[in-house]
Amino acid sequence: MKIFTGVGSRDIPGPRGRLLSFIACYLVRLGWGFRSGGADGSDSEFERGAVRATGTSQSEQIEIYLPWPGFNGRIDVPENRILGKKSNQEVARQIAKKIHPAGGNLKESHLNLHGRNGYQVLGENLDLPSDFIVYYAEPDGKGSVKGGTRTAVELARCLGIPELNLWYDHVARLLFDLIKANHPDPLWECYKQLKLGEFREWLHG
Repeated sequence: MKIFTGVGSRDIPGPRGRLLSFIACYLVRLGWGFRSGGADGSDSEFERGAVRATGTSQSEQIEIYLPWPGFNGRIDVPENRILGKKSNQEVARQIAKKIHPAGGNLKESHLNLHGRNGYQVLGENLDLPSDFIVYYAEPDGKGSVKGGTRTAVELARCLGIPELNLWYDHVARLLFDLIKANHPDPLWECYKQLKLGEFREWLHG
């Protein structure tokens, strides 16, 4: 089963949030697995679509990881997907420390928030990378993105995982059009077309 990570900013416009739900629903119906972090905004919009596709939040296709029990009012997540209950939680925290610019100085709660990004990208045993990361996050002007999503994005980049940032209108529009056309592998096709476009700009620039 192919797996995508769906994460992003808590602050997201309604139309773009509905697009995240639409994308997740389509991918999960295609058989993709889904990972996220249970936060408001982008995480919740992605999850809403995944649940719509499966009919239940307890589907084996859906993996939601929390930084601590009861995060964001969630009581439906099993203990093996809560950082504070996991035997490998120190590994997840170490990943966050390595990636976050202030990793060595993060408070425990913030370290747990960023630590759960490791599970969102690598799964509950931290050994099965997602095939794709799709997210909505504002660029930071330095080649990455703002907010906690940065940890997941930079980890994905370390692992060579392809990414799509739906903050950009042209990316969102292309992916939407591919799904509306019932493309059998819209993430890869979107990624390929974007990369070819970048190459042509470089070649003729």
